[in-house]
Amino acid sequence: MQILLNICNEYTKKWALEFNISKCKFIVFGSNKFNDSIFTLNGLPLLFSNNIKYLGIEFNRFLNFSNFFIDKFKNVSNSFFSLNSFGFKPGGINPFLQSFIYKSFCVSRLLYGLEIMSLNKKTLNSMNISQNNIIRYMTGLSKHSHISNTRKTLKILSIEELFIYMKLVFIKNLKNNIICERIFNHLLVMKYKKNSKSFIKDFKNVCIILQKQSTDIINNIHSVLKEFKDSCLKIEETTETELIKVCLENNHNYIMIKQLNLVTYAGPQ
Repeated sequence: MQILLNICNEYTKKWALEFNISKCKFIVFGSNKFNDSIFTLNGLPLLFSNNIKYLGIEFNRFLNFSNFFIDKFKNVSNSFFSLNSFGFKPGGINPFLQSFIYKSFCVSRLLYGLEIMSLNKKTLNSMNISQNNIIRYMTGLSKHSHISNTRKTLKILSIEELFIYMKLVFIKNLKNNIICERIFNHLLVMKYKKNSKSFIKDFKNVCIILQKQSTDIINNIHSVLKEFKDSCLKIEETTETELIKVCLENNHNYIMIKQLNLVTYAGPQ
């Protein structure tokens, strides 16, 4: 570590640059105890930290990103509800337009870094509940209503589906660079500890969920992406789903909002 820092130091001397030592810290990942080594840059000691922010993403020593992404989804919610005065509410702007704005401009706050980070099921479920609350609000659905068919009609992926989709998008991007693709293929055959956190582990879980071999997904990533998204939003054409669509198209009428709640009612009989 110190040898690498010395190289950085020599580079700054050669090109008349200077590091801002107040913005430079180091972190030790994992549960192993730190041996209190002192690292210096430009002759000044670097501060040790349990948390650092790099390229807008907060890292901690245990690589737990749950709180970070839950906070990011609060920004998603705040973005949507800030549009309330513009008619983003039940009986206001058409729910299909609200859905489009939500997907295009609000969810984008969540996507940065999502494709490479590991999140546990509890965190994904927490964010999914928050998203369902947004869908309930824009459509006027009560807490006693089924949400899945309404969500699919509005073409909104669940948070878990979005998480998987972003993993697949990252695979597609890796294939655009031959060096990244070779590194990725090498990592695929490496062995990891059972409790390790890595993109490779997440990708292998995706393979299990999709019931496909990793090579099939990698070699046919474009078609896999389309197939996955289509399957997530596929909705069975029944009287109920047809009524949901009609109610959403006429959501400015409060009678239709009431009808939508009756169609999707899931409370006690």
